[in-house]
Amino acid sequence: MPVDEIADKIINIATERQRRIECLLNCVNLNLDVINAAYDQGNDVSKQISKIATNLPDGFRRNTNDNINFHSFVVSHYFITLIAEFEGFLVDMLRSIVKRYPEKVGNISIKVSELTACCSLDEAIYIGIDRFINELTYKRPKEYIDTLQRIFSLNKEEFEALWPEFMERKARRDLGVHNDWRKNEIYVRKVKEVGITPSKDDFLAPDNEYFVDSVKVVFDLLAKISVHCAEKFRA
Repeated sequence: MPVDEIADKIINIATERQRRIECLLNCVNLNLDVINAAYDQGNDVSKQISKIATNLPDGFRRNTNDNINFHSFVVSHYFITLIAEFEGFLVDMLRSIVKRYPEKVGNISIKVSELTACCSLDEAIYIGIDRFINELTYKRPKEYIDTLQRIFSLNKEEFEALWPEFMERKARRDLGVHNDWRKNEIYVRKVKEVGITPSKDDFLAPDNEYFVDSVKVVFDLLAKISVHCAEKFRA
């Protein structure tokens, strides 16, 4: 893949993920507008919101206002998708760059049986790349950050304020998927490792303000990474 083609691909990846994340934010804002318009109106929408709110999981019934509880529940699911979209961006970027510069991944073990099943060297390289990306998912926070910075050739100082914010959100997403948004020792360990003091709250589902802040964190990282990489790998 020519260098200029990599740069163009990076721009396309960033543009598409940004568009999708903007859609998530617009959906959350629309949900909030609908709730506010229906508030205390006694119409069908207001009644449905109240009905749904009474059946929410315990953690989401933390406010006396059913509308706020309902919106928090909706936001929590959009938050999970938000983090997944940004991780998708990182994976797309990794694949594009490492396919052009496979030496960046270092040593990856591939079984002889896997090699013999490959029709070409490129296919074997792609297997190694996919394995590298899958293993990255399970690395400890600092190792995860260090690996991304090495592959993307990032300046550590330029990103040191953003990575911890993202890693906290990544760990919080994991709580939502695996632990009903309840704080656990894994979450505490991960956020402490990147220098963030864990919340004192036990239930950590995001509210609207946290979601909006998370979109900003993700957008900042996406923009910085994509602009840097497009310039770096075009040069």
